[in-house]
Amino acid sequence: QLIKSSLTPPGYYFGIIWPILYISLAILGWKLHKEREKTTLNWYWAGMFLNWLWSPVFFNWHLSTVALAILILLVSINAYILIKLRMRYTNYAYMMLPYFLWLCFALYLNMVIVVNCSILC
Repeated sequence: QLIKSSLTPPGYYFGIIWPILYISLAILGWKLHKEREKTTLNWYWAGMFLNWLWSPVFFNWHLSTVALAILILLVSINAYILIKLRMRYTNYAYMMLPYFLWLCFALYLNMVIVVNCSILC
């Protein structure tokens, strides 16, 4: 049993939020490709891979500490992308901001689980 944060939203929130985030991320990826932003696009794809990897690591393999490390990398990569986008494509940065904030929230939620498990498990 995981000891979750009191701020953990109900499960149906995820079904609402993720499709919206993925649509905005798909548009962002297309725009980066169109603008030929190769370096930023490579970091974008690295982030997408880590995003995909987090779910099986956390839910299937129950490796919450590894999942936390993945989220730390994801937040770092996306902070870099936001900084790069803000310099040249401010609208793209705004498009990515909700995803970045959601990742920060996910990092917090995952961290609470890891800390509670290390204390109580």
